Amino acid sequence: MKLLIIGLEDFSQPRAWSGIPYFMLAGLRRAGLDLIAGYPIQSIVPKWQRGREWVFRAARKALGRGVPLWFARYTHANMQVVAAEIDRRVAQTQPDAVYAIVTPEVGLCQFRQPLIYTSDGTFAACDGYYDWFSNWQRESRQAARAAEQATLRKAAAVIYPSAWALESAAHDYGIVRDKLHLIAYGANLPAEHVPPTVADVPISAPIGAAPLRLLFVAVEQHRKGLDTVLDAQDALIRAGVPTQVDIVGTSVTLPLRHPQLTTVHGFLRKGVPKQAAQLQALYAKAHLFCVPSRAEAYGIVFCEAMALGLPVIARATGGVPSIVQHGVNGLLLTQNATAQAYCEAIMSLIHQPQHYAAMRQAARHRYETVLNWDVFAARVRREGLGIKD
Repeated sequence: MKLLIIGLEDFSQPRAWSGIPYFMLAGLRRAGLDLIAGYPIQSIVPKWQRGREWVFRAARKALGRGVPLWFARYTHANMQVVAAEIDRRVAQTQPDAVYAIVTPEVGLCQFRQPLIYTSDGTFAACDGYYDWFSNWQRESRQAARAAEQATLRKAAAVIYPSAWALESAAHDYGIVRDKLHLIAYGANLPAEHVPPTVADVPISAPIGAAPLRLLFVAVEQHRKGLDTVLDAQDALIRAGVPTQVDIVGTSVTLPLRHPQLTTVHGFLRKGVPKQAAQLQALYAKAHLFCVPSRAEAYGIVFCEAMALGLPVIARATGGVPSIVQHGVNGLLLTQNATAQAYCEAIMSLIHQPQHYAAMRQAARHRYETVLNWDVFAARVRREGLGIKD
C-alpha cells in the first residue's frame, strides 16, 4: 500500500517534533508500507504576518500569559494555502491513502483518498492546559479548532497515543468512536541503544544502596517539574536518604540545595556516540526516572525509560497515565502532590525492594508489548488501514 506522508516539518530529520515522526515512519517502513514523502509543506506567509506574530510572542514572554497570542499559521487563508499544496501532492503521487501527522490543514483538502490522521492531542484538550496554548486571539483559536474539526470528520481513522487525547476527540468534537484508535507511540531510541531482552537490561545498584539516584531528562524546567524533583531530593536527604539527581537536557537556573549530590549534564544528543553512551550510562545507574510534568500530552521520554527497564515517577496528568501504570511500572502522583508526598512514595519503594524489582521487569515488559514503534506500525496496518496479514 502506498501512503503519502503529510507534515509541515522535515520528518527525515530526528529533530522534527522530538523525533516522533522520524521513528514512527521507520516503524511503518519496517511493517512493509510504501511511504511517499509529502513533507515538508510550508505556507508562504507574508512578512508582515510573521512580524505581527513575533510581536505578540515577545510581548507574551515579557509580560506573561495576559498577552493574547496570534499565529500566522492559524488564519483561514494561510491554512487554505497549505491545504491546496497537499491536494497538489496527492494529485501528483496518487497514493492509496494519506497519512497526516499533526497537520490539521488537511481537513480543508479536497482529495478523496482515505485519510489517516495522528496527533498526540487535540486543540480543545491543550487549550488552557499548556501555557503556550492559553489565551489565543479569537482568529487563531477559531481557525485552528475549525480545521481540526474538519480533519477529524474527514479522516477514515484517527490515531491517538493516549486516552486523554482520544476522549477529547470524542467529547469535545463529537467524533464517533469507531474511527478513533488508541495506539501508543514508542520510544525514540535507535535499536543499538535498546537491550534486546529484559535479561540484557543494565541493573542499577539495589534501591536501598546509597546514594539513591533520580534521573531527570527534559528541556523545559518548570513545565517538566524540575523544581519538584529538587524539592523531593531535599525531603529525601532530610529523611536520611542520600539522593543523587542527574539532570539532562537543560541548563538549570534554579538554585541547587545539594550541589554535591546534583549533576547538570546539559543537552546530550542521541546522534553523537559519546553523548549517547553517557546518556545510556545515566539510565543504567538510575533507580527512578523522575519527570513530574505539570502538563504533558504524552511523554516519549517515559517510553524510553521503560525500554531501559527504569520505573517512572510522575504526575497523573494528560497522556502520562496511558504510559505509566501506577504501582506496576511506576508511580503516579496527583497534580498538587507535595515534595513530601514524592519523598514518601519513593521511600515506600526503598522499603519494598521486591516490589521495585517487579516494577523494573514490568517497565521493560510495557515497552516490549506496547511502547515501541513496531507494535505501533503493526496496529496501524491492522486497525488504521485495515490490512489483513
